[in-house]
Amino acid sequence: MSKIAELTAAQWEEVYRLRAEWLAAGTCCEPADRPVSEAAITEMYRLVGKPAPAFVWTDSPATASLVIWLLSGSAGRQLGDSLRDSLGDSLGDSLRGSLRGSLDGQHDGYWVAFYDAPRRLGIVTYSVEDSAKLALWATLARSCGWWWPREDVCVVSERPLTVRTETWDAARGTVRLHCADGPAMKFRDGWAVHSWHGTRVPADLIETGWDTERIMTERNAEVRRCAIERTGWDQFITESGMNQVSECADPGNPGQVIALYDLPEQIRGMYGEDARMFLCVNGTIEKSGERRRFALPVPAHHSDPVEAAADLYGWPAEAYRKLARRA
Repeated sequence: MSKIAELTAAQWEEVYRLRAEWLAAGTCCEPADRPVSEAAITEMYRLVGKPAPAFVWTDSPATASLVIWLLSGSAGRQLGDSLRDSLGDSLGDSLRGSLRGSLDGQHDGYWVAFYDAPRRLGIVTYSVEDSAKLALWATLARSCGWWWPREDVCVVSERPLTVRTETWDAARGTVRLHCADGPAMKFRDGWAVHSWHGTRVPADLIETGWDTERIMTERNAEVRRCAIERTGWDQFITESGMNQVSECADPGNPGQVIALYDLPEQIRGMYGEDARMFLCVNGTIEKSGERRRFALPVPAHHSDPVEAAADLYGWPAEAYRKLARRA
């Protein structure tokens, strides 16, 4: 078969339809189809020469982890590697590499779709055997949540009860987990995942909010950024006692301001004693359509925000002063 350089308009329409189909499967909150899931898993066991396992269903991956721990002394070794090797070898290194992670059922849909879409578009042909194996993974992605195969028993999790997302790239229709006032994903036994614009964060950051002291003692930079964004930079600067050293217009980002602040004593050690905070606005618009305001530590000898910005880029200050707006 000759190499395809581009898709037709009709094929792109089908790609978008298939993408929507798989996204719906990945965010589905309906109860698992247990008979269908068990049949697919049983067939996977057969393919690696094992008898059908007993099934233990749980309401969340968290509960499943507890069950697996309780079974660890009696359920024997895991079959994850055997299943991956047996079902992945003939579909090539790329697919086999995808199978190295945990067996996530519904949340494995992204890589299953990667192989399913070209097959359904008719631009890739797999052998009958390979297509049957891919169909097993597709069935599980559409019928249950996470699952853990062991020697004599398979632990399977239900799908989430709720999933809350935001559009990340409107042009492509991509989404990410986000909820500003509760769990972004919640399971039937109450276990939940909290997310701020795609970053997993502690529950209390979302549910009750953090005060400035709690934010300043958070050691994970991404979580700390999310907490400050939720609070708002203006409020955080005021409440944290960050003293402004200087500010000016950003030469590389017209209409935006860059500024330098002295760090509060409580968090100075997290960045080094000899540091200041450089506050700026992203020169590139986020896929959500927003511009992110963020801060970066810079050496404390900087008193000119332009010099600090140039230092971050590794440029001479005069070169940064002459920048045109970034795309």
